[in-house]
Amino acid sequence: SATLWSTGVSTSSITVSTPGLYWAQESNICGSLRDSIIISDNPLPLVDLGNDTSVCPGNEIILNAGNPGATYLWQNNMTSQTLTVSSAGIYWVNVTVNGCSKQDSINVSSLSPPLPFSIGIDTTICEDSSLVLNAFQNNTKYFWSNGDTTAIITVNQSGKYFVIDSNSCGSYSASISVTTKPCVCRVAIPTAFSPNNDGRNDFFWVLTQCPLQNFQFDIYNRWGQKIFSTNNVMDKWDGTYRGMQQPLGVYVYFLKYRDPYTDKDISQTGDVTLLR
Repeated sequence: SATLWSTGVSTSSITVSTPGLYWAQESNICGSLRDSIIISDNPLPLVDLGNDTSVCPGNEIILNAGNPGATYLWQNNMTSQTLTVSSAGIYWVNVTVNGCSKQDSINVSSLSPPLPFSIGIDTTICEDSSLVLNAFQNNTKYFWSNGDTTAIITVNQSGKYFVIDSNSCGSYSASISVTTKPCVCRVAIPTAFSPNNDGRNDFFWVLTQCPLQNFQFDIYNRWGQKIFSTNNVMDKWDGTYRGMQQPLGVYVYFLKYRDPYTDKDISQTGDVTLLR
């Protein structure tokens, strides 16, 4: 006898992988006989345990393999549709429906709530400087009182700053008060003045708003004679000496003081031109 399949092959058996109508015909000198079979598509089950996730201490999560009525096999040999887990690990399930199987896995990590932390004690910084505040912790999100959402911020203004570190297991907050203060004494000395009573530049003095300490300000004429001396930062030279107007020209000054912010002794010398 001879065999002929619908696929065109003449072996005694065939292997198929696609759905369809298949027939086989047996023939000999007496005649032929044909039989057929329909192979239908049996799809794989849809199995999705979800994205990798985390579990908080003392909490549980339920993994659901779906496909009610299917046959299940979990990595721990459980055969239920769902599996309750409370610890970190890689979990997988094999689901069989109508003889077709599909597997999925999920990585569950452990997650702890943010730990207590500090962003520093209340502090004072110099004007024109800044302070770095660091709230970094692993696996947390950040919300600062100024709206920032980064782990680290830099501040340069007075105020109270707070931050909340949070994740799916909880949150923790910390705060700090920052005060700014002047830390550099700004001192300016004119290079000329005109004591002619016109209301403009009639006096020569040290320009500052800083409370200078150990202040000493002396002015000398070109012969080296001291014609003005004061320990008061508010005192001004009006261009006279012993009630007499001094001549036009260049005068030398010597200035000494202690910076109250840095506690450094400062010495400075220069000259000023008296004009009319």
